[in-house]
Amino acid sequence: DMAAAVPEEMEEIIRPTGFFRAKTKSLLGLSAALRDEFGGEVPGRLEDLVKLPGVGRKTANVVLGNAFGVPGITV
Repeated sequence: DMAAAVPEEMEEIIRPTGFFRAKTKSLLGLSAALRDEFGGEVPGRLEDLVKLPGVGRKTANVVLGNAFGVPGITV
């Protein structure tokens, strides 16, 4: 369960990506929200995706296109 991960351990794993503390906070919040609000499933609607911690419109559109085959332009 990623939502129960130890933040310091996650920070070490994602440190090379930069902004690792902010990303850790977003990933933990995202994991908890997916578990608690969406039954562990990634939602397939833009309106739901952008409510998740750390997910903006660009990320939501990439997820919709890659995971759900929704056509769109992402830059």
